[in-house]
This record gives sequence, C-alpha cells and structure tokens, in this order.
Amino acid sequence: MALSVRLSTQLEKRLDLLARQLGKTRSACIREAITHDLSRQSEHLAQLEPPHWSEQVPDWSDWTTEPPAPGLTADPAATPPAPPRAARRIPRRAPAGSPR
Repeated sequence: MALSVRLSTQLEKRLDLLARQLGKTRSACIREAITHDLSRQSEHLAQLEPPHWSEQVPDWSDWTTEPPAPGLTADPAATPPAPPRAARRIPRRAPAGSPR
C-alpha cells in the first residue's frame, strides 16, 4: 500500500540522516518506526483495559416475557394502518423574466 505523508523540513533532514547512518531507505525507516509505535501503543492499551471477553453477559431470558406496552402489539397485522398524508400542492414560481 502506498502512503503519502508530509514532513517538516527539519524532520525530513533527521530522517535522511538516520537512513544514511543505518544504511537503509527512508521508506524502511518509516515502516520500522510505524511498526514499533503501533506495537508500543497496543501494549499500552492492553495494560489499560481488561479484556472485554471476561465481562458477564446480562440474562435476557425474561426480556421477551413482559407484555407489550399499551398500544403496541407483537402482531404487525393487528396494528391499524397510518392515515394517508394530506396531499399538498406547492405553487411553482415562474422563471425570472417570464410573463405571469
């Protein structure tokens, strides 16, 4: 995957110097830096948050046993249809410069 990143002149010079010292390309240095940083951030986040898979799931077995609220039914055929919307007529404006 190709990726384009804008660097300040100072950061570009530091990257060039590092690449020359290591005998690598600038792209290789950037790839290594990104890989290293992503690993560090992942480790940091893993230490902050406990794994979510250990959370207890609520018992929803009785959730559907409650009767529906008044006016609501489980059968869509028993629900009366909504009244039709009143037709509205929106007058059109005549184009500018045309006689009315």
